[in-house]
Amino acid sequence: MSDSLSLEDERDLRALAAGYATSVDRRDLAAFLAVFAPDGVLRVFDPGVVDEPRSVMRGAEEMARVIDRISVYDATFHFLGHATYAASEGGATGEVYCTARHLTRTRHGATEFTMLIRYLDRYAVVDGRWRIADRAVVVDWTALQTAVPPIRPRA
Repeated sequence: MSDSLSLEDERDLRALAAGYATSVDRRDLAAFLAVFAPDGVLRVFDPGVVDEPRSVMRGAEEMARVIDRISVYDATFHFLGHATYAASEGGATGEVYCTARHLTRTRHGATEFTMLIRYLDRYAVVDGRWRIADRAVVVDWTALQTAVPPIRPRA
């Protein structure tokens, strides 16, 4: 592999980030698992912690729990920011910025839990397509605020 990625490679890697975000927001397990390599790893870190992950999931069976876990929220909204990618030995690496919003409704009102995230990724080509081989979900900080949800859930 050369020292740089092609524009097509960068586009494909960006599509993985978008596929991850969309599949989580839509609770689409098959699409979520499709962005990862079969032996992919997902590591989640607590806010401000970068040395020891709170959880580590390997492979489809363990990663399937992500959709169950996120379903405790009435809705989520992942908004992707800038991203950088670089070629590496045997694949590529990347850093993708994301603001993830989590809506919870109760009889007392609604709240929005916001996470400011950086995805630190390692990518590999599997069956001719880029996949996430390892994703570290690094939460830089969070916020909790009152929310005004839509009257009807989004279709």
